[in-house]
Amino acid sequence: MPGALTSILTAGRFTPDGNLTLTRIQVQLSTTPSGCKTAAVIQVTDGTVGGTRTLPLQAAVSESGPVSINYAADVPLAVSVSVAAAGCKPVRKTRMCSSSTRGDNTR
Repeated sequence: MPGALTSILTAGRFTPDGNLTLTRIQVQLSTTPSGCKTAAVIQVTDGTVGGTRTLPLQAAVSESGPVSINYAADVPLAVSVSVAAAGCKPVRKTRMCSSSTRGDNTR
């Protein structure tokens, strides 16, 4: 997900054609949260208490671990930021770069 997630928003909606089971939530952020007073929280829901799972986003990569939430066919699901991040100092992820050359430099 892009940005610092400082706003509540719906990231996506879909309606499954068949029954499905949510087994894990994994989120990768393009900006690593740092020093947040309030961490952003992602939510997957069908609008019911039993069909709602949340995940605080406290690192560049967050995951729920194993879960098992059943959703019925033809019931809309939403993925959203249900709690906005606050008081954060964004830190960009660094990329490791390397280079090498090949060839014969002798003459």
